[in-house]
Amino acid sequence: MDVELIHWGDSDFNDWMSKSRFSGKRHYFFGELELDLEWFKTQFEKQMVGVGEKFDSSLHTETNVDAEVHALLGDKTFMCQITKWIEKLEEGLSDLKDAIKDLNSPIPYIEWNEKDKSKVVKAAESLKDVIVEMKVKLKQTRELLAEKNFSEAQSIDWLAAHERFHKTFDAYGKVVRESGTTKMKCTTE
Repeated sequence: MDVELIHWGDSDFNDWMSKSRFSGKRHYFFGELELDLEWFKTQFEKQMVGVGEKFDSSLHTETNVDAEVHALLGDKTFMCQITKWIEKLEEGLSDLKDAIKDLNSPIPYIEWNEKDKSKVVKAAESLKDVIVEMKVKLKQTRELLAEKNFSEAQSIDWLAAHERFHKTFDAYGKVVRESGTTKMKCTTE
């Protein structure tokens, strides 16, 4: 006897089973359930009807996790937060500039060693420069996010900027404690 075995590939078998004349066999082996895209859509819609609108914003309390999610998404909420930070920096920068101006002006009835005074002014100027740099980076980030340029926004080195800001702020605080108002002498009663 000469027997030749022919392998029916999965594709041939699937093609035959999908033909209408084989629908009885398909139902015999696989039942009525056919997991096609329409079945998944129907299941999803059934589940969504049951879920409905469960989120109630009046009951939600924002946490730091919400802020981190908004930052990761680079969404409008995060862009509004950046705008608030910029405004806060601008306000602080304005106050700092006024303070530097006052420090450079003569103060009636106060004697202050020029060396100590120049240390405080120099530290305040450094702090002003760091705040301006931070403000520029925030504006740049906000513009990049508005343009949906997320990869470039993420490439900004915030860790270095943050460290520089804190280092400069701490140095300013140290100089003020060592050479600031405690070194001033009143010349009147």
